[in-house]
Amino acid sequence: MGSIEHGPTTCLVLWPETVTASSALGLAVAHGGAEVVATVHRWADLLRAAVETHPDVIVLDVAMSGPLGLRLVSVLRHLDPGREVVTVSELAALDLASVEAGAIAAVSPDDLRSLSEVLHRIGAARVQV
Repeated sequence: MGSIEHGPTTCLVLWPETVTASSALGLAVAHGGAEVVATVHRWADLLRAAVETHPDVIVLDVAMSGPLGLRLVSVLRHLDPGREVVTVSELAALDLASVEAGAIAAVSPDDLRSLSEVLHRIGAARVQV
């Protein structure tokens, strides 16, 4: 049996509104073979968009979500256990906590190449053999 081709991995992103951050993130997502279906700047909008767009992956700046950031990861995984969550944070202390909360990976905003690699792995896993 051959592989089943899927469209690009779709991403919903919670990210700061700065042009530089958005441009860098957009490049990282594209290099990972994924497509941003929506970008939001508040976690409340993220929940609404997650339900409306049904993305394959949610990328979120966990520190931007405030004290509820790690809880948000758990809620997003609970809403759709098949959806992956990737967190981005400058605080290395949040990396392990993010993964424990259900994120597939935690990456630094200073190394968005890692985000591209994670998205590429997720896209490759979506192809069934």
